[in-house]
Amino acid sequence: MTLAAPTNHNKNPPPSTPQQSKPQLAPFSPRKPMTLSFTPKCQTGARLLNEFPVGCCLIVRGAGLSKSNPNPVAIIEAAISKTRVKYPTSPAIVDTPLQVNPFPSNSRTQPSKSLSAYIQLAREARGDRLEGQEDEPRIDLLEEWRHALMLEHPEWEVKWAPAKFGKDKQPSVRFPEITGSAREETPETASARTAVLKWLDAKGYTLTESFLSKGGLICTLRDYRHADDIIALENIIINPALKIKVTPVKQIEIENAFEMIILAIPNADYKGIESSILEWIATQSLDEDDNPTLVDHRTARTEPNAIIFHLTSWAATR
Repeated sequence: MTLAAPTNHNKNPPPSTPQQSKPQLAPFSPRKPMTLSFTPKCQTGARLLNEFPVGCCLIVRGAGLSKSNPNPVAIIEAAISKTRVKYPTSPAIVDTPLQVNPFPSNSRTQPSKSLSAYIQLAREARGDRLEGQEDEPRIDLLEEWRHALMLEHPEWEVKWAPAKFGKDKQPSVRFPEITGSAREETPETASARTAVLKWLDAKGYTLTESFLSKGGLICTLRDYRHADDIIALENIIINPALKIKVTPVKQIEIENAFEMIILAIPNADYKGIESSILEWIATQSLDEDDNPTLVDHRTARTEPNAIIFHLTSWAATR
């Protein structure tokens, strides 16, 4: 049996798949440098630098550890005055006016219990620029002060401040197995949270705050050094039948001015990707005269799939 070809009663040609043009992707463009677009509220009415890049101020942790009711701002200001007298031959120390701001409270009614405070250049020093570097903030002045205060007060931790004002996770620990919220706290969660707080109190650890979150119970220690001691335990044993895991609250400490970070690098999936990224950074960060501005790079314990690198100047980060 022979089959005849079907008759095409439609005068129009058979439809065909339309050709699709390739999507036009915009060329890669790096983000603009992060700047402070708001004025944070401080208890004293002081303002952080809005002329400086975010993070260009210092944070001091542990001011007044040995006192029962300390005033970190007053303690740091007194230390600054004594340091000026001790280093009379250093222009950066003697001639640079500083401003100390308190660490803000999370409570609308209670003052901050934190033993931390911020140090920045005073307003009259913010316009000071080196010849030929008019766009560069005087990070060198703050760097000298940082080293001087660390020498005079080894019990303090003097670091470049985290970029977000009023947020410092370094003195905090997390109990990831105790999750929830204050509004929806189950009896089991309440019991575990109470047990942890009693354990901390019995061990002599004083808290400035604690709260429940989806990521776990967060406890902030008055003494920043106690956070590392507790994290080193990995687990706290409430009783023989109750062992609770403890982890750090992720925060990458800033070790150098003009540090930048690339997160979520798939090192395990792409061999050699780290060296390729660093080569790209070195090429992209050349100055106008093709001189390299990449100084060094490092990794962080809390973010193993990240590259942290720092450049020679603020202009190089743009």
